Amino acid sequence: MAAEKATMPNGTIYVEREPGVARIVFDKPDQNNPMNDDWRADFVSALESLRADNDVSAIVIKGNGKSLTSGGDLSQINNVFGGSAYDDRQNSLRIGRFLYQSLWQFPKPIILQVHGYCIGGGITLMAASDIVVIEDDARIGSPEARALGFEPFLGFWAATLGPRWTKLMLFTGDSIDGKKAEEIGMVTKSVPTDELESYVDWLAKRVANVGYETLSLYKEAINSMYEVLGMEALLKTGMIYNHLAHSTGRAHEFFERLQSDGIREAVEWRDGPFGGPQKRGGWLPLVDGPQQAAEV
Repeated sequence: MAAEKATMPNGTIYVEREPGVARIVFDKPDQNNPMNDDWRADFVSALESLRADNDVSAIVIKGNGKSLTSGGDLSQINNVFGGSAYDDRQNSLRIGRFLYQSLWQFPKPIILQVHGYCIGGGITLMAASDIVVIEDDARIGSPEARALGFEPFLGFWAATLGPRWTKLMLFTGDSIDGKKAEEIGMVTKSVPTDELESYVDWLAKRVANVGYETLSLYKEAINSMYEVLGMEALLKTGMIYNHLAHSTGRAHEFFERLQSDGIREAVEWRDGPFGGPQKRGGWLPLVDGPQQAAEV
């Protein structure tokens, strides 16, 4: 039986349903599925359409095209950050709470399927999801930490990865691959590229067999344990320090370069000293160590 398909109002996402499992599919592959205001509105619409659907027990989130998502949309960043201190702080809190309220607190299990690049805001999706399955040679990182700030779910990474890897990734903005992410506990499972789709389908159906009522109870129980330990306070701390990071001289220069030179030039200024963008299948500094530039 073919899955039912429904496109969300802004056209950035569609939802597929079949008995037991639904899929939220990011569908702006020509832009690498950016996380912007249109996307956020569609994401909420997609989740709300599945909240009360008793035929759906588990939800898969995935993306069309070369990557799950390129993260936050730099073409809109000046509309979000860089204004008055008050506006910037409120936007940091609003965006930081968005996935906490929409994914972390969603009553049904969320399985995130990661391929290609999952950077910037994309790693926030990883933190807020319940299960993360990734392809072995995907690239995960937070390059914006080199000039702008960090992800609002930093508190979750510190609580799960511990301070060593959290600091290493934040201090450098470098990426790791799926295998390393599984090794350090950043994701649930890393699989070969040609097995990703079939593995996630199998896992989602296996989870869905338990039924949404029981699954919802288990998810709430585990989340509540983290919340008793101060999960929301951890997140708010990250949001406030992210706001403070926007006031540094380096962040101001990045904003200015975005406005005067454009996205490509600003990103080249940010990433150039680190060897440029880290391409799939190429050098991974935090895994491989130092190499000559000719080898990169």
